[in-house]
Amino acid sequence: MLSNVMLSDRDLLRSYFDGHVESLSHLLEKYTPHIVKYVQMIVHDLDLAKDLTQEILIKVSNVLCKNRYLDMGRFKSWIMRIAHNYVIDYIRSSKKSATMNMQKAGYDILSRMPLTDECMEDAIIGIEFEKKMQDIIRSLPKEQQDVVKMRYYDEMSFKEIAKRKGIKINTALGRMHYALINMRKILGKKGNIL
Repeated sequence: MLSNVMLSDRDLLRSYFDGHVESLSHLLEKYTPHIVKYVQMIVHDLDLAKDLTQEILIKVSNVLCKNRYLDMGRFKSWIMRIAHNYVIDYIRSSKKSATMNMQKAGYDILSRMPLTDECMEDAIIGIEFEKKMQDIIRSLPKEQQDVVKMRYYDEMSFKEIAKRKGIKINTALGRMHYALINMRKILGKKGNIL
């Protein structure tokens, strides 16, 4: 069913809902590295990040299998939001169980808390950073927004971007160059430090 041509998320979802189960595997494989990186950034442990990613993918599969996903053309945002919520829930439950275990053992709970709070702080900082970046990207001209999103969120090469947009590779590079200049100006005006 699937050809060598890279299918969009929407095409893969449509194919899956049309009965081609392998399309779901392709879609989840596409986002597995993104999820692992994001989760590892929060939990600071690659093995744990891989384990949590598997649980996240199971949760995503269950939602899709029950046909509870509403396609708004933002699958990556949706799957990353599930990953974020799952990790935050995991941290909260870990914090509770660590507190309970420390209390049962008779240890001073305060000596254990900073490790968990740092993970939560990292997660909050990551969320705030992402929000600021999205606001800055939205303030760019449309052509620059597209290139930045394709390059950083979709992890496309400049060759792929040029092909997708029907432009020359130098044009794609130029748009990225000007986007970065504009983003620096915006940061300078707002006095933001990311």
